[in-house]
Amino acid sequence: DLGSKWYFRKWLRGGPNDDLLKAIQTTEKSLRIKRILVSNDSCRIGLNKTLNNLGFFHFQNDDLFNALGYYTQVVEDGNSYCDDDIEYQIEMARHMIAEIYLKLGDYYKALEIYSALYSALRNNNFYDIGRAVWTYLGLAETYMKIDVHEHSDLISSYLQEALLFVKQNNLACCYFQNQINQMEGNQLAINGYYLESIIHHKKVIQGLPLKDSTNIAMAYNSLGISQLENDQNIEAFKHLKLAIEYAPFLDEPYNNLGDYYLKINNYSIAMEQYNKAITLEFNTDLVIPFEELPAIDQMELAVDKTSLLNHLVTKANAWITWYENEPNLEHLEHALETFELADQLVDLIRFESTEQQSKLYWREKGADLYSRAVEVCYLLELPERAFYFMERNKALLLLEDLGHEEAKRIAGLPLEVAQQEFKLRRQIFLAENDLSEADRDIDADSLRTAVRFAKTQYEDFIDSLNVIYPDYARYKRKTDIITSEELRTKYLTDDRYVLHYILNQEVGYGLLNTPESGKLFKLEDIDQLNEDIKTYIGLLSSGISDVDAFTRLSHKLYNQLIPSEFKDQLDGKELWIIPDYNLQRIPFETLVTDISGPKYMIEETEIAYAYSLSLMERQADNKSELDMSVLAMAPVQFESESLAPLYYSEEEAKTVSDLFKGDLLLKEQASKSSFMETASGHKIIHLATHADLGDGQNPWIAFSDGKMYLNEIYATPAQSEMVVLSACNTSRGDLRPGEGVMSLARGFFYS
Repeated sequence: DLGSKWYFRKWLRGGPNDDLLKAIQTTEKSLRIKRILVSNDSCRIGLNKTLNNLGFFHFQNDDLFNALGYYTQVVEDGNSYCDDDIEYQIEMARHMIAEIYLKLGDYYKALEIYSALYSALRNNNFYDIGRAVWTYLGLAETYMKIDVHEHSDLISSYLQEALLFVKQNNLACCYFQNQINQMEGNQLAINGYYLESIIHHKKVIQGLPLKDSTNIAMAYNSLGISQLENDQNIEAFKHLKLAIEYAPFLDEPYNNLGDYYLKINNYSIAMEQYNKAITLEFNTDLVIPFEELPAIDQMELAVDKTSLLNHLVTKANAWITWYENEPNLEHLEHALETFELADQLVDLIRFESTEQQSKLYWREKGADLYSRAVEVCYLLELPERAFYFMERNKALLLLEDLGHEEAKRIAGLPLEVAQQEFKLRRQIFLAENDLSEADRDIDADSLRTAVRFAKTQYEDFIDSLNVIYPDYARYKRKTDIITSEELRTKYLTDDRYVLHYILNQEVGYGLLNTPESGKLFKLEDIDQLNEDIKTYIGLLSSGISDVDAFTRLSHKLYNQLIPSEFKDQLDGKELWIIPDYNLQRIPFETLVTDISGPKYMIEETEIAYAYSLSLMERQADNKSELDMSVLAMAPVQFESESLAPLYYSEEEAKTVSDLFKGDLLLKEQASKSSFMETASGHKIIHLATHADLGDGQNPWIAFSDGKMYLNEIYATPAQSEMVVLSACNTSRGDLRPGEGVMSLARGFFYS
């Protein structure tokens, strides 16, 4: 009572922050006493409410990780405590965990929890009517964070469900109605419907009591954004200033006020506003000149790092806009410095994310950031700095996974501990595979529960390792990028060059590194280039009926991707290509260098490919100790009636096994289980079989008794130095910007 009803309520009514700290200290004392008062071995007295209170107090104190710890105790152990309202307390804790993950930028983890709560709500298995509404709103907000444009219909659907639920349950307060209007207005603004958005935000302002200063400020801020985008600059300025008056501690209005000053070409004032938004994220008293930035160790203290990242990127882009209007190289240097700091922050957010999908999300955000940074390097003529950002944009999660394995060795984890870590990670992959392949018509709740259980087990185990082996915690965060000096000394020769690309839907650049220099060039007409690449891939995949048209398109792509001044340099050379985005689907060997022949690039240049040089460099330390041996497998015939027999694959596998000592598995012996049992003992794996894309995110390769999916390949240990996938579509899959294609080839590369 002293903690929650006295100190916390005093703080809530505007008391000093010291009251919140006293609430935490007093409630922690209550927790210690309650842990002693055990009525029997299986039931402890009323701990859930105390743990939830501590979680909430720490949440209010912006100590999200401590809050997460207390809420997690309720979810994991709550049923063993003797509260009268166990289900309610557990439900509340799960809600708060989802909200914390949302704040941390671990959006897919939040989505997983909100989805489970939504399922309970649909099954009438819910205990708090107010939190039922927050489930709908939480799902809508999470999808808005992930991608408003892609999930617009889904967001509207959840908001409509929330509104219907409010009406059906006669929730007297208009608070939920205001929240729904606010989110609907935000969605409309992001989708470009500014007039409709303005109407929604004005409704929110009219419906809120004056004492609710924070929500009024947020509504004025949203109103100001829509008006600014709609060129109602004077009204936008007025409402953004009102937002600051109501809640001077909010960062977003300052960021948007910066956009206002940028729009009217008052650049220095704009930069001051961006800096105010940045420093508010971690220190309300800090004032720094607009040309400067805080240090990364200061930014680590920020609670909402995702908002902080947005402010940094906005400021970096504003420096570029300033340069475009007033050409001054110092503006570009400031932009580059800001992008470098944002890059470090992306790392922090990604490491704090526990869900692989969230990590992929932040990789995509990083890919956008790196392309803009390379653009600045191009303008500043800094090819070595561009090389760093291009490498940062390549297969960083694979590099992180490799660093994870190295960390286990460096930290000296005992073999049985390392094996347990892999076993638990494997359970996640396999549980996720079962869920993704489940019949969509059946109830998948039990499979989702299995996935959550596997992830919880793994996270608890990793937490314990971080405590017992601090070196492991430190080293696993390292994702070292190869330096320009390492590039020159280890990879470049008079006969070998390296060609990097960075490409997305808006910009593209290339960097040709030779022993003498790095030459950075811009790819022109990106929209048309991406369209030409898609057409070219289609022709290669489906067959070429018009050879002349194909030759012209191939030659056009060659001229777009290889600047004319480089063409003679590449003749007779070995060229390592590090592709990006759609370029990962192109075989450069097929590009026509001379249309009169035609003559193809493969006739002039020896070509090799890599995910990234950094990955290749780190992988060099990971060679297996196996003798040269092959595992050659050909199922020939398949239990699945939809897969045709592959009679010549038997001869293929036999020919391979004649070249090297090893194992030959044919027909029914070429089963999925036999592959999983024997794959780790061979230096070369050769699979002659069927494969296909599935839904693009979980492609499969066939064995005699069934299909093996990408997630299962991730879960299969191997020490191979070469894997031959003699099957269709093995390098196709879902394309993730920056990270590459989620293909079967990537799965084997990972394993």
